[in-house]
Amino acid sequence: MNSGRPAGSNPPFDSDDPTDDAFSATPSTLRRRRKRRRFSSTLLYRLRLIGMAVGGVSGAWLAFLFLQKVVHPYKLGNEVGEQVAVLRAQQGHQEQENAVLRERLLFLRSKEGAEVAARRAGFHRRGETVYLLPVTAPTVR
Repeated sequence: MNSGRPAGSNPPFDSDDPTDDAFSATPSTLRRRRKRRRFSSTLLYRLRLIGMAVGGVSGAWLAFLFLQKVVHPYKLGNEVGEQVAVLRAQQGHQEQENAVLRERLLFLRSKEGAEVAARRAGFHRRGETVYLLPVTAPTVR
């Protein structure tokens, strides 16, 4: 490889010496070297690409989990708010029904209410004659 030139000097570009370093590599050797470099760089590229894909997927999953944790209280608040609205509507209905029942209870505790309830149940006073009349629709003439 040493062609008589001092160490550290660059070979001339027009040298036809077959032992010269610049011309000692054959095209097949260059191709093999490139393939090795390409294979190793391709392998590293694929490994990096796979690593980035795995990192991206895991990062997206972590972001999804984080957002789910952040949104969960608001979602619960909306669901609870809807349940509260339904329960308040039910409470209002129950309060109306309770008011009607209180009025009926006050009426039934009076003498008139007790008599009406007893007559509906089929009771009568001593000495009264009970007539059962058929209920008919009024006729129009």
